[in-house]
Amino acid sequence: RSIVALSDDTIAFAVNEYDQSTASHTTTLIKLTSKGESQWQRQSDRFNTSVTWGGKQTYQLKADSGDNIYQLGIANPPSGQSKPANWIQKITANGTYQWDRTHGNDTLTGNANPAGAVYLTDLAFNGSTGNEEDTFQVEGQSNYSYGYPSQGFYTTCSSYNSSDGSLVSYRIMGSSGGTGNANGNNQGREIVRLGDKIY
Repeated sequence: RSIVALSDDTIAFAVNEYDQSTASHTTTLIKLTSKGESQWQRQSDRFNTSVTWGGKQTYQLKADSGDNIYQLGIANPPSGQSKPANWIQKITANGTYQWDRTHGNDTLTGNANPAGAVYLTDLAFNGSTGNEEDTFQVEGQSNYSYGYPSQGFYTTCSSYNSSDGSLVSYRIMGSSGGTGNANGNNQGREIVRLGDKIY
């Protein structure tokens, strides 16, 4: 869900937009008071002077105990390339940009075919007991391609440092091939922490 409730009785939500004149995507994060008044709006790709990955879209929002907001979704590639990437961005409760990260073929699910979809769908904090929010694990999905017999589906289950967004570890689970057109489908949807375990 691209909406999250915050502890100060406000909400934040994301709107994905498409500009037909430029054939480009963007996503805007908006924070509203309990009366529906806008506190701030933050559009992707306007925080840095040099943007290589554009066309961001948000699929999920999560917040930590300090009301920092994490946007999860997809980023489209730089000019001349065709493979999208997983995308994460962190914004503070007052709308200050912290960091954003895009990862593709070598580090997360990536995408070997521009026809495939690749995006993040959920997040759970997985730090040690007492420091749970120091790191987090993401869940995501990617279609390697849509055509038998090389069709493959992958689940991202990678961990990041919450402070700076650095990649702590990555794992990819997936399947390809199959009998007839019965390719396995284990795309990630949701993730949850129970005790010291992630499911």
